[in-house]
Amino acid sequence: MNNESDAVIPDKRCGTRHIQVALLFFAFCISMSQRTNLTVSIVAMLDNSTSSNPNVATYNWTNPSIVLGALFYTYPVFQIPAGFLSKFYGGKHLLLWSFFANTVACIMVPLVSSPWGSNGVIAMRVIQGLAQGSIFPTTQTLLGRWAPVEERSTFGGIIYSGISTGSVIAFVTSGYICSSTLGWPFTFYLWGAVGLLWCVLYFFLGFNCPAAHPRIRPGERAFIEQSLHQTETDLHPKLPLKSILTCTHFWAIVSANIGNAWIYTILMTEVSSYFAKVMKFNINSNGLVSAIPYTAAAISGFIFAPIADCLIEKHLLSRVNTRRAMQCIGSYGMSICLILVGYVAYTQLAAVTLLTTANIFYAATLLGYPLGPVDLSPKFCGIMYGISNTISFGIAAFCPVLVHFVVKNKENAKEWQMAFLITGVLFIICATLYAIFISAERQPWDSVPEQANI
Repeated sequence: MNNESDAVIPDKRCGTRHIQVALLFFAFCISMSQRTNLTVSIVAMLDNSTSSNPNVATYNWTNPSIVLGALFYTYPVFQIPAGFLSKFYGGKHLLLWSFFANTVACIMVPLVSSPWGSNGVIAMRVIQGLAQGSIFPTTQTLLGRWAPVEERSTFGGIIYSGISTGSVIAFVTSGYICSSTLGWPFTFYLWGAVGLLWCVLYFFLGFNCPAAHPRIRPGERAFIEQSLHQTETDLHPKLPLKSILTCTHFWAIVSANIGNAWIYTILMTEVSSYFAKVMKFNINSNGLVSAIPYTAAAISGFIFAPIADCLIEKHLLSRVNTRRAMQCIGSYGMSICLILVGYVAYTQLAAVTLLTTANIFYAATLLGYPLGPVDLSPKFCGIMYGISNTISFGIAAFCPVLVHFVVKNKENAKEWQMAFLITGVLFIICATLYAIFISAERQPWDSVPEQANI
């Protein structure tokens, strides 16, 4: 079990596995753009001075934090079912239909905002949360079937860098569009159209596993299946649920996931309000400035991923110590930067620099806990990730609520300091627990025989 890739001859040529990784990267990128664009657009939706077009609708809603957080309230609901369904029935169609539902809800936001008000937008965000909840565990299942051990960090890093890349694109385009004559509604139509295009491409090019791909090279298929010890019976194994839930290493992943989910939620839902109310950026500058940290994170993700695989391949660090290093350096560094942001609120350059540095650290954490389920169990990683994300984002759903009560005055920097401090301390604690209890060895129950019922 410890040497998953023994006697495997790597196929280094570009092949079908790289196409699958590219499709999953764009799935993350687009879905994150569809999630993030409201973070900037909400400012324009509530302020009639942001657009050069006076005919663009604006509203007097008093619950922007609740509107922004609505997606996260239902995000955990389908995490576990998606993990099960993608494992036992294949991930392609579940990912495709979830992505399609998310895209339709994105398009509907401007159509329901006037007749139904904030409740209409909340309803669409609730649907997006349900749909996006299926995307991550399904992607884990597909990653477990397509990513050889030798390329796991690189492939995982590329796919998860779509989170930052999508955020960057959404912040830049949303800020520009909201301030133009097109107005904020066009941001939702734009990302809806891009999402529909992805659905068409994935329908024709996406596949559940190497064995299901009709055009994969025999050598590439053999490389992937030998590296992961895949067999035909692996597609329908018995689920060792008790072993998963009693595995200390799994709960270490959950711990890190809670910290990442919390800090991610506060950045996604509140950073634009912080820039607008405390830093006094206008809507166009707000979008551009908000994009800077995520640009740094996206670029860093592409750098950290091959570094992690190189450290493992060259035996400079073991796989588990590479995961620990990435998670702890990223978590500790990001926490310190975020806490300091609250104390430089009126120095724009310092605040943006700290948030940019924080997001560079965040990119490192994506080579830590997200790859843990695949390390422990390539067969059941989607289910494990679904359980982990359900718990983590179920807790993180209270983040906007906390900000709503802690930050009574959005222009009060001291109140933001407390919100950032709570987040930073929680992140450090979660990462420390992860480092203590994590393992990167494939678990014995991952290869449980078909007749076993654990």
